[in-house]
Amino acid sequence: NEVQAFTEQRIADWDQRRIGMLNMLSLDTLLSPHPYSFVTERSRSAGDVISMALDAAQAAHERETLAEWLFDLAVFVADSTGQGRPSAVPGIDLECSSNGISFLVNIMPYCTADSDLQIRVREQALRQATTGRDAIRVQPTIGICIGKAETSYQRGYLKVVGSDFWRLIGGDEDLYRAIVQPIAAQVKTCRGSFAQEHARIVNRFTHQFIERFCDESGAIDWVKLVEFNSGNFDARVPGA
Repeated sequence: NEVQAFTEQRIADWDQRRIGMLNMLSLDTLLSPHPYSFVTERSRSAGDVISMALDAAQAAHERETLAEWLFDLAVFVADSTGQGRPSAVPGIDLECSSNGISFLVNIMPYCTADSDLQIRVREQALRQATTGRDAIRVQPTIGICIGKAETSYQRGYLKVVGSDFWRLIGGDEDLYRAIVQPIAAQVKTCRGSFAQEHARIVNRFTHQFIERFCDESGAIDWVKLVEFNSGNFDARVPGA
């Protein structure tokens, strides 16, 4: 079906973006965010340090890519099933109708550590977008693609999460289950090409790391590594 075809294509694109991210990295950018986390485990080999840093960079990239993909999928589902349409109103991502009520939806891919702050910002956007509309027939809504929580009303907006969100925009109680099937199949297909590229990058950066941050015995020079990452002493800092 259309949703499956869309999902398969986007997962293939996602895999290419993962490989592209690997090829854009340099050793300097890879090591920059992690100076002291490496030092806490002094038994790590050069290969372990690189794998740890690469996993962190990959996880951050995949969270960003997943958020984009979930947003696009939600818009596509609502549009293709006829349950809703993309909105041109600032602060509103989708407009869905059900039982004579217009749901003005602001989409969140998933909840994070700063979700409360994100929701406050989205609340303000919803209030501005619904000003002047018929309050009886319009329901400001925050829809969260992934999560498990009861549908609730909070400070004037409706919060729908997980399966309830996909049912609202797709009209199908089992839609959230159906989505995962093509994802799993396509990820399995793409796994080999990414693993090969990942191994190549690990080998290359491990070689560079040994040349720059290991002594003649092969031990990691932790002081040198931290100086590279954080040694930005500036005599112009007031009071220093």
